[in-house]
Parts: sequence; C-alpha cells; structure tokens
Amino acid sequence: MRKRWAVLLLALTLTAGGCAGTGEGSSASGDGGKPTGTTTQTTQGVNQMEELTDHVRFFGRTYTVGKVVFFDWTQSGFTFSFRGTEARAELAAMNKSLPEENNDVFLQIQVDGGEPEKLRLQKGRRTYVLAENLPEGEHVVRVTKISEAQHSYCGLKEIQLQGEWLPPPAEPEGLKLEFVGDSVTCGMGNLTPEGWQTDTTLYSDGSQTYAAVAAERLGACYQVIAASGCGVVRDAGNAENLLMGRLYEKTQGLGGCTEDWDFSRFVPDAVIVNLGTNDSGVFCDKEELREGMKALLDTIRRCNPQAKIVWAYGLMNRGYFDEIRANVEAYAQQDDKVYFVELPLQNIGRDGTGLGGHPNTVSHELAGEALAEALRGILDA
Repeated sequence: MRKRWAVLLLALTLTAGGCAGTGEGSSASGDGGKPTGTTTQTTQGVNQMEELTDHVRFFGRTYTVGKVVFFDWTQSGFTFSFRGTEARAELAAMNKSLPEENNDVFLQIQVDGGEPEKLRLQKGRRTYVLAENLPEGEHVVRVTKISEAQHSYCGLKEIQLQGEWLPPPAEPEGLKLEFVGDSVTCGMGNLTPEGWQTDTTLYSDGSQTYAAVAAERLGACYQVIAASGCGVVRDAGNAENLLMGRLYEKTQGLGGCTEDWDFSRFVPDAVIVNLGTNDSGVFCDKEELREGMKALLDTIRRCNPQAKIVWAYGLMNRGYFDEIRANVEAYAQQDDKVYFVELPLQNIGRDGTGLGGHPNTVSHELAGEALAEALRGILDA
C-alpha cells in the first residue's frame, strides 16, 4: 500500500528581519514511539501543502530567512501534533565559531513526552526522521536545540508526515521565565568526560542546566538568551564584541538576525540574569562593571516593565562576587522588584567539573534546585 504523506512548507515571504515565536519549556505527556536520528536524502510523494505556521508552534526567539524559520538560541525549537505513524523534517544547519568537527548542531527529539533522544545535524540542508514506526493514532513531536547559538544556527524548512495534521499544542499557561547569561547558562561542557580538553558541542547540553532544572521544578515555561564568552562590559576575550547589552533587545544578535525583538511575544514573570563570570575573569574595571550592570538592568526593566529581575550568580566561581551583589542590592534601592540570589559554588573536589572549569550536570542540578527554592519566595513576595 502506498504511503500517504502530508507535507508542510513555510509559505511566508519574510526577509531576514522577520521574527516569530514564543518561549516554552514544558513537554507534552503520554506514551509513544521512539524518535530516531536517521538522515534521509529523499522525500516521499507530496499530496498536500500548507503553511508551516498553521500547524507548528515555535518557542524561543525565532526568525525567518526566506522560507526557513531559524531557532538558534539554546532551548528554542518547535512542536506539532499529527495523527499518523511517521514524521520527518527538512532542517538547515550552519556551523560557526569552533572548528567544523566540533560545532555541530544538536537537537533533542521527544515524542509523546517519552524519553528524549539526541539528534546530530550535518552541515547544510537535509531531511531527518523525527519519529517512525509509531502506532496509529495522535502524536506530539517536540524538537529543541540543545547546542548554543554562539556555535551554530539551525532552521526548519519543511515537515513531512505519514498521516494528517492536528492543531499544534497550545502554548502553556502559567509561570514564564527568561534566563539571560553566558556559557554557564548555555550548559557549555556540562557533559564533558574527565580528561577531555577540547571544546565541542557534543558534550554541551542546554537541557541539563541550572536554568532547565529550576524551570522544571517550578513548572514554568522559559526561554534562554545566552552565549559563551558573553559579558556585561568585557567578554571572555577582554573585548567589547560580545556584550549582553547589545544582544538583549535583538531577536538573535549574533549574526543571524539584527532586527529588534518584539517583547510582547513572550512576557516573563521573572528575568534571571547570570553574568559577570567573564568580566571578572579578565579583571575588568569595577566601576565600569557597576555602570554596565546598571545599564543592563535599566534595559531589562524597560523591556519587561512588570517582571521581577533576579541576578543569580556564583555557580562557576566567585569572581567579583561581593561587587556584583553590592551592585544589584544598590539598584534594588530604586527598584523593589530586583533581587540578588547566591547560587551554590560548584564543589569540584566532591562533584567533579566540566570543560575548562565549567559546572557539570551535578553542579547544575544543585544550583537549579537552589534557584527554584529562591524563586518561589521571590515570586510569592
């Protein structure tokens, strides 16, 4: 019997500045078939074309180039529902900063809330099997980028089904969080085995960070704006090339999309900032850091008038810890919705560490639990 396929193409004609999407962190529930990471070079027969955005809900800060919707930030992606047995997607992957063999895009594929599996994308545009051999019936597929935007871009062009479309999963209601940070928030090197010295996206997982843990504990949906090396007034290279003040108001800001982000698309109840590690690592001027932190807090407040702002710091090391806490507490004198939270410092001797002294998943778990507890009190205040 010939397979019946429904194919979904993006029929938008936006320029590189076109932007769409919201943030979300919760997963669908239920049981289903096992997702796979098989690459296929051909497509089956097409008998239906519809607009991508009619059937797919994107989360995170996304943007459109031609007929591809890019979801570059850590923990951004898309989800859809269908009735059938198989789903494929045509995805575009572009590598960036690291040597090509070390900066592949990694996605997490989850079907019907089951155990997520990792999918490694090859450079260029290819078609991948997201799920196959599913039992006949209704299914929910969720695709999340777990590697960071600083190293690679990723976009969706087309979805193919053996089956028929159902309305996309509804955007979750309830608590919304936004996490702003650097490599720690991205999960850089949190899976790195002992003795490994090379920076690679293979051993970094944005779904196993303190941010992901805290959001899960609180039952919150969330989005992440973070890049390795990012700072407040100085980046990891002791320069001003990668500063959050220049990124925060942009949809992407790292080279993929220069348009301003529409903050009405995702309105967080709290914005959690974890920055200062790179500034302190290059011993930036402390007065400059104070002024830069104030400017960044001003920007976040202007973009999120009602949100509580939490500066959570101290997980990787304690560089400029007292100064950063004092700066936040001073700002809180004029804004009573601004807070400082001390994250537990990683215990390397007891728990080990990730790449280059970055916290591993054990330390992220402990920090996420502590942050969730602190946020409960702050959000209830």
